[in-house]
Amino acid sequence: MSHESAGEEPVPKYPFRILHVFFPEIMLKRADVLPEGTFNIPLQIEVAFGFTQTAIPQRYALRIRASSGDEKSDISIVIVGVAVFESVGEKDPSDQEIADFVRERALLATTSRFLQILGTSTGQMGMPPIWPNTPMEFGFDVGIVSAARAAPTVEKEPAPVERQGT
Repeated sequence: MSHESAGEEPVPKYPFRILHVFFPEIMLKRADVLPEGTFNIPLQIEVAFGFTQTAIPQRYALRIRASSGDEKSDISIVIVGVAVFESVGEKDPSDQEIADFVRERALLATTSRFLQILGTSTGQMGMPPIWPNTPMEFGFDVGIVSAARAAPTVEKEPAPVERQGT
């Protein structure tokens, strides 16, 4: 067990800070009358990652989209969650450090809110709450980060909409 000297800041495992997690799209539809029984709703999960070009320190965006069903389904779901985080270390993080942070922290920060919205909303719609597998089970590796680094960066950082005063 290590002891820190008085006044020393603890060294973070990852040199990143999550700035915000938000949901630019939430759509849940259900039929007026649902069939009896338990719902088995397979969700299709997509995970995307990118760098922003205008921010210093470097900022990153993780986007998770879950969808199921279509217009003819008894239940259809689309939820998009975005986590924006930045580097706070003294040096540029490696692709492996970024991938580890996304896998161990950013996915959890996004999916925990995502699952809460989905479970609570479907429960309030008069049906058994839906608790799907999280995107962490779908994997996120250093190759995704390396591919994003090689791709064009997004011009503008995604951000939650600012509330206007009334």
